[in-house]
Amino acid sequence: MFNRNNITFLKDFKFTGDIYAVEEGTIMFPNEPILTVKAPLYQAQLIETALLTIINFQSLIATKASRVCFAAQGDPVFEFGLRRAQGPDAGTYGARAAVIGGGDVAFTQAEYLSKICKDVYIVMCDQNVTAAPATFDRVSKLHNVHIWYDAPVISISKDSNGVCWIMCKGVRGPLFAEGVFVAIGMIPNTEPLRNNCSELLSKQGYVMATANGDTTIPGFFAAGDVRCKMLRQALTAASDGACAINSVVNYLKNR
Repeated sequence: MFNRNNITFLKDFKFTGDIYAVEEGTIMFPNEPILTVKAPLYQAQLIETALLTIINFQSLIATKASRVCFAAQGDPVFEFGLRRAQGPDAGTYGARAAVIGGGDVAFTQAEYLSKICKDVYIVMCDQNVTAAPATFDRVSKLHNVHIWYDAPVISISKDSNGVCWIMCKGVRGPLFAEGVFVAIGMIPNTEPLRNNCSELLSKQGYVMATANGDTTIPGFFAAGDVRCKMLRQALTAASDGACAINSVVNYLKNR
């Protein structure tokens, strides 16, 4: 189908041109350029088909979805793109997700979502990645996973079409996503204890308890991520729960 000279040429091919495009979420009108490619003719032609396919397909989805939602006048609208899209993967090309956080949970969620979504955005409030180095290295190499550093979330809202608008500090314009997954929780949910049992809390708001869940108040036990400890993961929380239950049983037996 291709001669050897063409194959050799494509093997060493590198795009040296420039691509200019409007920002994500910008409203476009007829006869306005969405994307401009400046490059030698052969380079521009090689990427032309792929660019046209991607832009045309997703513009089609956005335009049709807008018309359907307008016609529905507030009634629920369901999407069945997988049944009509061209190709087995095309139905997910119009979907994207955002994961807020920088730990193991955030990066493993992003890794899974990258298999079913067109784009996945990991939104972090700073540059401190707390995920395991191996996990970070693996996920950061995925072509459709984008990591936003120093972008603390200001607000998350939802429009009438079910699309989430995520506003981040220091980022111009919103991030649009069909799904948002919050994978952070460094502030312990111990507010109810501040008025009556403040002596149990550390300066950061965590409950000061032993590995068995015991506190300085008899009969009061703590387990999971609210307890002062070095590591906070689902596995350690489950272990805390088992230890705390055992402590509760022993406490009740001795009463």
